[in-house]
Amino acid sequence: MNLKHYNTILWDWNGTLIDDTWLSLAINNELLAKRGLPPVSLEDYKQKFGFPIIDYYKKIGFDLETEPFEIIAEEFIIQYENRRFECTLQEGASEVLNDFSRMEMCQNILSATHIESLKPFVEHYELTPYFTNILGLDNHYAASKVQVGLKWLETAGCDPSQILLIGDTLHDYEVAKAIGADCIIIANGHQNEARLRASGARVLKSLKELADWLARIEKAV
Repeated sequence: MNLKHYNTILWDWNGTLIDDTWLSLAINNELLAKRGLPPVSLEDYKQKFGFPIIDYYKKIGFDLETEPFEIIAEEFIIQYENRRFECTLQEGASEVLNDFSRMEMCQNILSATHIESLKPFVEHYELTPYFTNILGLDNHYAASKVQVGLKWLETAGCDPSQILLIGDTLHDYEVAKAIGADCIIIANGHQNEARLRASGARVLKSLKELADWLARIEKAV
């Protein structure tokens, strides 16, 4: 992978730049306990989590035939919104954002988070100036961000072959393929490394590893 080939970065947010896996798991287990259902371990969470979120909820035990998905999802969002600023950035996030900025890359966020929640979330960590566009969904149900990515691409004036998408899930890999971009998956977010590597995607263990890779590239220039 030759970084000189790219001029645009598409970042995922949850699990990639922000370390919120622990919070999502904690809230999931609170919702399960409220319904008398067994908790999910971190290992099980990373093995089962995916998009659309409704399918993941079925896998971990929610009975969506007796209780609508929308009710559970809304309950999750309320708790997440109340606690989200307890999260910290992933280790190496600021370093990598600075590296790409120094390289004059056009950086953007493409997230499955509701856009009205996403923008203040990014602003809280004083990261907004890094991004040309902050793109999210118009609902809280996290089905897919493929259409948001395709719509952005129609007006962005970017060559898809010069876009690098960086995420933490198989869905990010799917989005990259759908828009014709290359992809790096970071394996310390919402899905485990074995699942990610089985997809054939390029996988790094952490943003710190990505930062080290960028440093070697810059040093070689």
